[in-house]
Amino acid sequence: MGDILGLITASSEVQTVDGVTQITSIVSAYVGIYSSPPFEGLCDVETIGPCARSRCGPLTGDPVTAWQVDAGTLTLDGGTRDVALEVLADGSYDYYLSTTEHLFVGGESLVVTAPGGEYVPAFEIAVTAPSAIDLVAPTFGPEGLTVGGVDLDVEWTGGEAGSVVIYLSTFSNDQGAETSQANLVCTFAAAAGEGVVPAAALAELLPTSDAVNGNFSVVSLSLQIAEVGTGTVELRAFGTARSEGADDGTPFGELYVE
Repeated sequence: MGDILGLITASSEVQTVDGVTQITSIVSAYVGIYSSPPFEGLCDVETIGPCARSRCGPLTGDPVTAWQVDAGTLTLDGGTRDVALEVLADGSYDYYLSTTEHLFVGGESLVVTAPGGEYVPAFEIAVTAPSAIDLVAPTFGPEGLTVGGVDLDVEWTGGEAGSVVIYLSTFSNDQGAETSQANLVCTFAAAAGEGVVPAAALAELLPTSDAVNGNFSVVSLSLQIAEVGTGTVELRAFGTARSEGADDGTPFGELYVE
């Protein structure tokens, strides 16, 4: 039949842009069955300090076949309100969106349950909601973030619960490139208030050029993965991450690797 792969995302974020406070709370879900694990064997993965490094080659071989499956109505409890996601006629899940109220503020126990369906057994998965953070370092402006040669210090305030994660991605526009992309995902305990991306990890990224682009983001995240039947379901909860260096207050932008 194949392997189950599910992703449930819950976010509760607040940004202030030009003096206007914007609230965005979203819950979305995907549950599918894959003929084989997506991108299996295409990426070389290594742990370097707090970072997971992946270097991936071009897509080759037979395409992965996937189809959505019904795990029953998904319910999320423990936030400021309970949320239920129903299965739509096309087999996908409906989503929840609010621009007026927070889904969580940090520290709550968020629990997602599903009764299961024909191909997916019942499951329950929980995370502790992440807290809001304000990024202090690295600093960056509209031109983006430049890294390379030395450690990258990461510092923030807030963040009593969850993790702070910095994503650093580089990808080649050359279809014939031996390495099509190189990525770092570096995770730190939010309560620590600081972390370091080692220079040795940064050296694994592709140097940016006209043919190689990059981007970065910093998020407040709690994550849990549960084994369900023949596969896994992942629950990700995103809290507010702010930075004064970003145009819209969100720590995201172009990455340059020297």
